[in-house]
Amino acid sequence: MKKLSAYLLLLSLIIIFISACSSGSDTPPVTPSPPSILGAQLRAEAGDQQVTLSWPMVVGADTYNVYYKASGIPTKTSYDQKFTGLTSAPYIVTSLTNETTYYFAFTAVNTSTGESALSEIIPATPQGTPIPPAFPKNVRANAGNTTITVTWTTVTDAEVYNLYQYSNLNDLILAAEIKSTDSNCSTSQCSFTATGLENGKTYFFYLTAENNTSGKSDEVWAKPSAGSPTSGIQSTSLDITAPQNVSAAAGDAMLTLTWDPPSGGATPNTFYNVYYDTHYPITPTADNKVPQRTSPWPFNGLTNGDTYYLYVTAVLASGPSFAAYATPSATPPPFAPVITSVVAGDGYVDLYWNAPVTSTGSVTYNIYYGTTMGITKENGVSPSSARGVTGNSGRMASLTNDVKYYFVITAVDDNGEGAESNEVWAIPSASSPSSGIEGTNLKNGSVVIYAL
Repeated sequence: MKKLSAYLLLLSLIIIFISACSSGSDTPPVTPSPPSILGAQLRAEAGDQQVTLSWPMVVGADTYNVYYKASGIPTKTSYDQKFTGLTSAPYIVTSLTNETTYYFAFTAVNTSTGESALSEIIPATPQGTPIPPAFPKNVRANAGNTTITVTWTTVTDAEVYNLYQYSNLNDLILAAEIKSTDSNCSTSQCSFTATGLENGKTYFFYLTAENNTSGKSDEVWAKPSAGSPTSGIQSTSLDITAPQNVSAAAGDAMLTLTWDPPSGGATPNTFYNVYYDTHYPITPTADNKVPQRTSPWPFNGLTNGDTYYLYVTAVLASGPSFAAYATPSATPPPFAPVITSVVAGDGYVDLYWNAPVTSTGSVTYNIYYGTTMGITKENGVSPSSARGVTGNSGRMASLTNDVKYYFVITAVDDNGEGAESNEVWAIPSASSPSSGIEGTNLKNGSVVIYAL
């Protein structure tokens, strides 16, 4: 009997084992997910019958698809045009109709796991001359002690840069208006330092560029009131390039400003900047500039009984740049280095850079690269030979000839690793290598640009 019981116990264990194995084999295998584009920003630049699209390198992506539609929001099943198998940004969409607004999105594709969801939808309206300025590139945010210094590459023909700052949806501000002629703008780079920030708090920054600025419109005034609001014209303008027929209608703790386009008309990329003050004459500063408005514009949250003076200018404006972020600290990492030269050869690329303007202790450098525009610390390749580099130059060897690579570097000191440098590209080749100091870093994770 004991032998029979032992036999039955053994048989039961065998059955349980077989059942477990069978149950496991019946479990559907986990399907690998397509690449994630969470936080991957898409940016568009309007040109003459074309739009240039930029997006970041997406980890796990082999190629990219671009969708667009002129009469509504594109989806994967409803679009006017789809471009597949793209290996890198930027991508120029041509043969478009000027003064027609198109809506664009992109996806990342992995040959094994499939296509990602659509990115955010970005509108762009191509137009002929004058073509609006490009959005600022190589935007970097360098943390300091209660400060952040933002740098960016100058934009050809840009007259003014608007620098926006926020830490959440409710506190977006115009941090600065920087003119291309200001002392903190050189022929190649501009910078601005935001001060009085809170250590340990993350701040985000992005920019727009403006040119073709008109003269001032008529200056108007308005006195909000709960009972008897009043308004009128303070001074008139004869500038035909300025917005026309400006009018302010006062209300209870608010006013509504309206205007018409300049006498010569407006383009699809003409925007309007409003300047205001509670004193006359109006002194135009970033504190009293409200950029890129449309008419009619309601101005809320005003003080009843105060008189507000306003005027409007017309500009051609870019779309927003890619955002950069940083967290101030009492012990901040070094600033981003600047790559000054890149030389491609047969299977290698040599990089040369300047030391960061701020650092603590000894400094080493990490090199990151990839075959798609938008290299960051998070998505770039950085082999051991490319980390802890000393001096102000480094070589990336064992590269594939006739493939376009993008590079950034970072500085590392006693306080940690800083922001990425400007992005450069190079094509190693046995016969005709090429390279350039251009491109943009499309960094910074899950960042949302909010409208002011």
